[in-house]
Amino acid sequence: MQFKAEIDAYAGFRVVRLAGRLQREHADALMRLCEDAPPPLRLDLTDLVSADPAGLQTLLLIQERGARLESASPYVALQLEGARQ
Repeated sequence: MQFKAEIDAYAGFRVVRLAGRLQREHADALMRLCEDAPPPLRLDLTDLVSADPAGLQTLLLIQERGARLESASPYVALQLEGARQ
């Protein structure tokens, strides 16, 4: 699986579920998907395997805009921490 993003609506919030490998070529589409979702927004990273530098920066930008990043694997959490520095 390359990359997949799905959005689910629940009472009071939206969840974007990410799966696969987030790469530069997916960053713009993910940003648009998240911009179109009303707040509050959560990104479920359970099935995200990895992200390249552009993907990581996109996730951090979405987080800066108020979304919560949830359930990252230890590897993805380490990638995000490195991208924050």
